Amino acid sequence: MADVDGDGKCDFVFLLDNNRQVWWSKNNYNGQTYSFSNPEAITALNNACTNPDGVGQFDTAVRFADIK
Repeated sequence: MADVDGDGKCDFVFLLDNNRQVWWSKNNYNGQTYSFSNPEAITALNNACTNPDGVGQFDTAVRFADIK
């Protein structure tokens, strides 16, 4: 889980192993009801990580685990 869109709510982030794409589902919690949007692929950005200190949208490390 991670706040992908910067709205302060944890969204689901997951990896599809068959095509190695990263997908996310937006958390639409409105204060009373939880719901999540249909999954969308996260497209690669052409931004190089020049300052990998974990601060900012483009330099936060991502970790994946194989859960079976």
